[in-house]
Amino acid sequence: MHADTASALNTSIVGIADQLLDRFDAAQFIRETVGVPIEAVDLERHAKAGTGPVFRRWGRRPLYRRSDLTSWALDRLSPPITPRREASR
Repeated sequence: MHADTASALNTSIVGIADQLLDRFDAAQFIRETVGVPIEAVDLERHAKAGTGPVFRRWGRRPLYRRSDLTSWALDRLSPPITPRREASR
């Protein structure tokens, strides 16, 4: 298969959930879709510690799939917590 044909095929199969984002756009995506405060530097720290979302590299540039970002962010959230009433004094 010719490289241009393979590229066109990959582009047509890749859904919106699988589009690749750089760290800046990945952090923005998490903030906007999941609603948690995170910055690109936080993703970098998590990547170095091995606690971040799965990513790929294109050369030296880390790239993240939207679906991986969403899964990672949601997995970090605790289950819903019901507030306890304070004991009567």
